[in-house]
Amino acid sequence: MNHPSDSEPSSNPQVDPTRAYAWFAGVFLLLQGASTLAMRLVPELDRAFPALLHHTRMVPSHSLLHIATALIAFAALRWGGRRGVARFAWGFGSFYIALALAGMASGSPLGLGLQAFDHPFHVLLGGLGLAAAWLQHRREGAVRHPPGGGLAAPTDRGPS
Repeated sequence: MNHPSDSEPSSNPQVDPTRAYAWFAGVFLLLQGASTLAMRLVPELDRAFPALLHHTRMVPSHSLLHIATALIAFAALRWGGRRGVARFAWGFGSFYIALALAGMASGSPLGLGLQAFDHPFHVLLGGLGLAAAWLQHRREGAVRHPPGGGLAAPTDRGPS
């Protein structure tokens, strides 16, 4: 049985958890980063919605990191194929877990104005990315390997 290439849509009707994660992370981070950066750059907006910066305490470098990450997520969705989106979920998930652990261990804002309340959020969003990558990897492994542990047919691509 032939398997779709990286650039072809899957015939599997199940939702790809890495694509769902990339969309969720991309939209959320773009909205959050753009709104907090706009509040910093346009004082009238901050005066109109003072609670946003009061509660998030975002600094421009943190907002810009969120925007850049969102753009990477959208690029992976547009041009990365299944493998690129899975790599985004794994890479960004790993980065966010590492960022949370470094912030908790050091207590430092790490140049991003991180607050103590940021770390659980980073663990959650990073963990979701790693879970999505793991789940998609397991699904693809189940497709590539016939039930019962038999050998794959010669036309199967096998692990990549």
